[in-house]
Amino acid sequence: AIEFKAGDNQDVVLTVKTDAKSWAFEKNGEWIVAKQDGDKLTVNAQANTTESVRPGRITITAGNAEPVNINVNQKGLEVGEIVLSISPSDPIGFEATGNKAVELTVTTNAPDWTFSYPEEWMTAEKQGDKLTVNAKDNTGEAHVGQIVITAEQKTVKIAVTQKAASTDPEPT
Repeated sequence: AIEFKAGDNQDVVLTVKTDAKSWAFEKNGEWIVAKQDGDKLTVNAQANTTESVRPGRITITAGNAEPVNINVNQKGLEVGEIVLSISPSDPIGFEATGNKAVELTVTTNAPDWTFSYPEEWMTAEKQGDKLTVNAKDNTGEAHVGQIVITAEQKTVKIAVTQKAASTDPEPT
C-alpha cells in the first residue's frame, strides 16, 4: 500500500516488470495523480483539504497476467494544517510563438492564495481555483523562470521555459 499525508507529498515511483508488450493502469480516486513513463509509474496525491481519510486504488494490467492492485490511502488534515497542491505540477515548456494557454488547478484549504510569475514574458489570470498561464510571443533569447503559488506559509514552484525566437530566415 502507498500512504500519503494530507499534503506536501513526494512522488512515489513504481517500476513495472512484465514480459507483456505493454502495460496500463487505472486509478480509483480522482485525487490520485499518476503518470506512466516507460516501465515507471509515478504516483502522488492532490492535497486533501478535509479531515477525512481518502481510500483509493491503482490497478496495473499487462497482457493476460493477473492484475496487480495497489491500495493508495491519504490521511486527512490535522487541525490547523494548511495544504497546497497544483495540478499539473510538471515543468512547463513554451514554444517561441503560438502557444496555447496552460490551466493549473490550485487545491488548498487556505482562505486565499497568491501567485507570481515572470511578467516580462508571460501572462497569468486567476479565476476561482484556476490559474491560466501563457507565454507572450518571443522575439529574442530563450526564457527561464518560475511560477510561485503561495497559500499562507505553503509555497509551490513550477519551472517555466520558453524557446528562443527562430534565427532561421523566412523562406522567400
